[in-house]
Amino acid sequence: MKKHLIPICLLLTSAGATNAYAQSPVQMSIGANIQPANWEGDNKNGGTSFDAKGGQLRLDLRLSKARFYSGLSFQGGEFDFDDGAPDKIFNAAPAERLDKVTIERGEFDWVFGYYFWPQVSLFVDLKSITNDWKGERYSVNYTGLGVGVTGFNPINEHWILFGSLGFVKLNIESSGDEIGDGRGSAFQIGGLYKINDKANITISLKTQHNVYEFDDNSEQEHDIGGLVFGFNVTP
Repeated sequence: MKKHLIPICLLLTSAGATNAYAQSPVQMSIGANIQPANWEGDNKNGGTSFDAKGGQLRLDLRLSKARFYSGLSFQGGEFDFDDGAPDKIFNAAPAERLDKVTIERGEFDWVFGYYFWPQVSLFVDLKSITNDWKGERYSVNYTGLGVGVTGFNPINEHWILFGSLGFVKLNIESSGDEIGDGRGSAFQIGGLYKINDKANITISLKTQHNVYEFDDNSEQEHDIGGLVFGFNVTP
């Protein structure tokens, strides 16, 4: 079995963009962004689907030196499922179905990348995700290593186009037990507007497609996507 999940984009592309304008050997930048998003998918074995709207807030810390960069990202938000939800999967019990639930979703990424070409880099991503079923005393943890490519293209002195594509395989755990694994992909494309040498704003579209395969032979597909609005500053 295999399981899914995402990697990054803005985290890398913003680092690449600031690196392009770097005036010192080592540069640090911090940022925040918000993503109104839609989370939809299918419980493949049960023949049911789910759909929820929510929002996610992310904080970034990035370091770059010459062609190297690294970044930490923390992201969290809530999604309200009112007509169907992802099944709760257990190791030694049947799956449980809920029609209505709120899921708190948290993500942590630690990224390392290198610009092998002037405007294109390759990266690896250490990822951890936690989904908590609010009020249900149930949570699922996803951990794994992702890889991807990111790039940018300056349009003029203020505007930069950027994009990122990544893939990841994760191990799935609940209550300390391994319950499956998965695979996933993430794609992001957008624009960065340089306000001055210290600050920029971004707007982009980010989508994630995830497939989870569990040890009880059940399977789920998840899609999360929406516009991302960000602000980054170099102290």
